[in-house]
Amino acid sequence: SNAIKSALDQTFTYFEIIVVFNSLRDYEKSKSLLNLFKDTRVRYVISPKQGVSAARNFGIENSKGKWVAFLDDDDIWSINKILKQYELFISTKNCTAVSCSYLYFSSFGPTKQYDAFVPKGLQQLLCYNQMGGTSLLFTSRAALDRVGFFDETLQSSQDWDLWIRLFQTGVLKTVNEPLANYE
Repeated sequence: SNAIKSALDQTFTYFEIIVVFNSLRDYEKSKSLLNLFKDTRVRYVISPKQGVSAARNFGIENSKGKWVAFLDDDDIWSINKILKQYELFISTKNCTAVSCSYLYFSSFGPTKQYDAFVPKGLQQLLCYNQMGGTSLLFTSRAALDRVGFFDETLQSSQDWDLWIRLFQTGVLKTVNEPLANYE
């Protein structure tokens, strides 16, 4: 519920939120909590396929907007995440996606800030994912249509795979301030 609230609280207010459930059982377990969000911008859908990538792809397929961002249920966005990423995206020629720094909260130690950064080249991005996880991603539907959605055959690193494909077709950027929280 904190994830949905953080999306609803965005200063960029023209959007839709598509909450994707992996099964009817997951939906039924969460229904009472979700009744708290009676905002017309929130829609709930149940993915016919299993898995994180399938759920994200189903959300994209069911979206109507020009812009796409993802938010996992255990992450939170800062109030101006989408606006800052949108402004950077539209001000950058040939931009395909924007990431951001984030805060990582651990019960085992202090909160740490991690900065996403644009790789100097494809080889650097192939070595490790310095752009970050899916909850940091902001892109256009057109960019996703060009490169394809999440690869449903991958068991892990689906976000990294998508960053690589986005990098190969245009410019990646980052907002160098923490705009998301991972817990």
